[in-house]
Amino acid sequence: MSAADKKRYKQRVIDTQMQRYLKTFGAVCVEGPKWCGKTWTSSYHSKREFLIGDPAGSFQNRQLAQLSPSIVLEGETPRLIDEWQEAPSIWDAVRYTVDQRGKNRSLY
Repeated sequence: MSAADKKRYKQRVIDTQMQRYLKTFGAVCVEGPKWCGKTWTSSYHSKREFLIGDPAGSFQNRQLAQLSPSIVLEGETPRLIDEWQEAPSIWDAVRYTVDQRGKNRSLY
């Protein structure tokens, strides 16, 4: 989400809870129905994004996530990992990384 988009973001009821979860837990999984604002809200609260479902480059992000999930987790946090279920090994990589960090540096 660009800085301009963050200015247009309209606060949601979930935002307070999201901020609390990001301070408390090493990872937060946001679930809900399609088109309810999960990605938009998560993007607002993240510093970096990795979009697995992005069709650019023949879904190169999905291929990268499947080949090397740890690369997806490198860099600044909290990070939005959108559509992680398309590369299920991401889940285990997130759990492992959170355990190794040993402190509350959130990932999505």
